[in-house]
Amino acid sequence: MMGSRIVGFLIAAGGAAVAVYAYHYLKLGRMISPDAGFLPFLLGCSLMVMGAIMAARPSLVEAVATALPDDGFKAEDQEPHPPGANLKMKLFLGVIVLVVYAWSLERAGYFLATVAFMGGWQLAVEKERLFKTALITVLSALIMYGLFRYLLKVHVPAGTWFS
Repeated sequence: MMGSRIVGFLIAAGGAAVAVYAYHYLKLGRMISPDAGFLPFLLGCSLMVMGAIMAARPSLVEAVATALPDDGFKAEDQEPHPPGANLKMKLFLGVIVLVVYAWSLERAGYFLATVAFMGGWQLAVEKERLFKTALITVLSALIMYGLFRYLLKVHVPAGTWFS
C-alpha cells in the first residue's frame, strides 16, 4: 500500500515537471492552433491527476491491476509479485522515459530524441527483444519524421547539441 502511494507521488511529480516545463519553455498556443508545448502540457496534467489518484486510492489501483488480462507470461517464467507490482513499475518507467524524452527533444533534436524514446520505451517498459526494438524504433521514427516534416510541413527541432 505504501509503495503505491510513493509511486503515485512520483508519477504526479513527474507529470508536474513535464507540465511546468511545457508551460514555461515551450509555446502552448491556443486550442484552435496548438503549439509544441500543448500536448506535453496536457500529458503532464494527466499524469498529475493519475498520480494523485494512485497516491490517494492505492486499493483502486490494486483492483484495476488484478482485473487486467494476463500478459502472456507463464507463472514459472516470472517471480511472484504482489498484484499490480508490474503495472506500477511500467507506469514509473514510462514516466521516466517520457520526462527524458521531453527534456532531450530540443537538445538532441526530434529524430534522435524520438529514436531514444521509442527504444527506451520498448526495452525498459515493454521488455521487447533487441531486434524487434530496433526495427520498431527506426521504422516508426522515420515514418513519424516524414509525416511531420514533409507531409504536414511542421518544423521539428534539429537539436542544439549538433549545431
